[in-house]
Amino acid sequence: LNRSDSDSSMPKYKKGPFHRNALERRSLRWKKVRTTGPPSSALPMRTSLDLELDLQANHTKLDHLKDEIARLKDINKRLSDAKTKGETELPQWMNDDQSFQNLLSEAEKLRNEMKANSSKQDRRAEQLLKRATRDVQRMRKNSPASNVISFKEKMAFITSAKTTVPVLPGTIMTEIPKDRERLEEFLRDDRIGEEV
Repeated sequence: LNRSDSDSSMPKYKKGPFHRNALERRSLRWKKVRTTGPPSSALPMRTSLDLELDLQANHTKLDHLKDEIARLKDINKRLSDAKTKGETELPQWMNDDQSFQNLLSEAEKLRNEMKANSSKQDRRAEQLLKRATRDVQRMRKNSPASNVISFKEKMAFITSAKTTVPVLPGTIMTEIPKDRERLEEFLRDDRIGEEV
């Protein structure tokens, strides 16, 4: 037996005598759970301009999505009509337009990815990625520079009309006369000095 009290001869698991308020005793106590989010008073107040900007951005986004859905339905209808007529190849107007080719290649890529991602591990990885993305977005919202960034993003979204679905060749001509009719109706209004 080694009875020396030097640090090198003491076993690591051996405890010394009890000391009140010692650090090792404090570490064994139950810890209070801290909330990760900042208190609600730390978040900046949202002004009416912020709310109006959010509303306009959401309305613009909704209009873009509705427009793209209508275009996709029209494309689907035209292709199904061509298929019922017995045509096996794509129409010439679709082959000539590069934006339609990009749309078709993107759809093909998405279809292949959906087939490849059918395994359980891929679905689990996708869930983890979505959760991490949500956490990053939550942390980004709480950062002080997020207001400036979100304002710039919303303004860029409102001012730029970026559509991924191309316009069909025949629809451009059909939309212009409707607008022209409304303009001519407005110009033909013979009421002078009356409030409308």
